[in-house]
Amino acid sequence: MDSVGPLPYTRARIVNNFVLSSGHVPLNAEGQLVSPDFASQFEYVVRGIETSLGEVGATLKDVVQLRCYLARQEDFDELNALCRQAFPEPFPTRTTVVVDMARPGILIEIEPTAVIGEP
Repeated sequence: MDSVGPLPYTRARIVNNFVLSSGHVPLNAEGQLVSPDFASQFEYVVRGIETSLGEVGATLKDVVQLRCYLARQEDFDELNALCRQAFPEPFPTRTTVVVDMARPGILIEIEPTAVIGEP
């Protein structure tokens, strides 16, 4: 996958059978926040993850680990409910931390790791 504009990182890399992805945030192609609502931001991020995975022949079923970054502790329970709907069982392993986000208004960032093909 290509690097992201002028930013010094790559959206995803395949190493052996692992798809290592940069974090997905709820910003559109113009760099604007898609919504102030947590659930809407989550859904946008998951659609972005699906698109990125699809570019390498993977799906959400192939996700084995999530790193979730929340701007607000109070969104943790909603994150759990949304992950239950978005990711099939067996659920990915997950780490969730509350952090100051790089841009105001971003409530969630998700960094997925997937496995494709046979090991």
